[in-house]
Amino acid sequence: MKALRRAWEFLGDAWYFLRDSTPARRRQRYGDIQFDFDHNVNTTGAAVGWRTRLRGLLGGSLYQPTDEALFREMMSALPIAYERFTFIDIGSGKGRALLMAAEYPFRRIVGVELLPELHAIARENIAKCADRRVELLCTDARDYEFPREAFTCSIRCMRED
Repeated sequence: MKALRRAWEFLGDAWYFLRDSTPARRRQRYGDIQFDFDHNVNTTGAAVGWRTRLRGLLGGSLYQPTDEALFREMMSALPIAYERFTFIDIGSGKGRALLMAAEYPFRRIVGVELLPELHAIARENIAKCADRRVELLCTDARDYEFPREAFTCSIRCMRED
């Protein structure tokens, strides 16, 4: 029964992937391009190749850049002194959340991404902001060792020592 459910979920994901690959859907994914124009970067979901999208699907998640307004709303809701924390983005993709986090006085900013294609684009994007606090790691999040200092991450977990 469990195998049947997983097969059904995979078929649903595959259908979403195929539907999302049509030219009309690709044009819709450019709806998030204003951030890229404003910052001269490449973080939009429309510019992700089909191989990378398929690898993301097989790995459990498709690339989706962080919504700028939602990110700022979440950051403003955090009752923290940013400079005491490390910002960690698990599944950092092309680095949009990292670029936005760089606008806040975090102690460090860390991006952890599994897919080398997205990691390479993030490196190019982060190089444009030239912020030395930003560290990029291309590794499986299961292998990432969280720092002992206080941190907040984009998967909405927080810890303060």
